[in-house]
Amino acid sequence: MPISKEDVLRVLSHISDVDELKVTIRGSFFGSLTIAIFAMIFSLLLGPIGLLFGGIGGSIYAYNSYRGSYKPLSAVIRQLTNEQKSLLFAELEKTCSQITASDYMELLLLLQGGSGIILKNQLFDILRSFMKKNLNLNIQ
Repeated sequence: MPISKEDVLRVLSHISDVDELKVTIRGSFFGSLTIAIFAMIFSLLLGPIGLLFGGIGGSIYAYNSYRGSYKPLSAVIRQLTNEQKSLLFAELEKTCSQITASDYMELLLLLQGGSGIILKNQLFDILRSFMKKNLNLNIQ
């Protein structure tokens, strides 16, 4: 019996929820840059204590500016269009066609909370590649 596309996407969503993976949408880079700029400016004006105030002020500003730019990977998977889901499924099918029976056992162990590290890493490599190439998203 063939595996449905929705079942595969549910498995990936479940795995990403368990690992609490986050997708960053440029917020991480720009937030860090903002904090660094604030800290540098305040340290030039106030000396060493300026690093403290600049870091705190920059952090507050970055938080308010980039709030909501982090989404759970499972939410991104659920929000994919049908075309994007088909592309992701095709990527996964390529890898899954090379999976042996022992790999399936490893996947079952993974879903039950056991090991399965190698197969999990392969699945996440596919996800990272797909998200970066097709959606311009980075997985943290």
